[in-house]
Amino acid sequence: MESCNENCWILIGERNLDLWWGTTLKRTVGLPCSVEFDYNWVLARENIGKKDVVGFYHTHPSFSAHYSSRDDRTMKCWSLSLGRPLVCCIRGTDGLRAWWYLNDEDPPVECQAKSLRGIVFGITPEECIH
Repeated sequence: MESCNENCWILIGERNLDLWWGTTLKRTVGLPCSVEFDYNWVLARENIGKKDVVGFYHTHPSFSAHYSSRDDRTMKCWSLSLGRPLVCCIRGTDGLRAWWYLNDEDPPVECQAKSLRGIVFGITPEECIH
């Protein structure tokens, strides 16, 4: 039976031209309409030079897999803070969807994503390929 509370994971992986992947780590459980992640762990990982956080994955157990206004604000702040694009993956009642946040100003770009045994992967939008 699935939880009625949101769950969240940090995605550790990489972008490689037109493909990206991330392993789900550091699961946290929230409330029915909110969840937090271990931001201190993310910052510590960045500070030691890992720079392999590609984004975040969380669930919407009672509604669609579209980002909320809170998700949007959070992802824009983290993209700005880490200085790079980040992916926001959401599994909702309608399946898995993903968006790349390129910066803190532009709207996110939806991309294809799949999940298999704790690994999330997909096609990198052209806007993210440099």
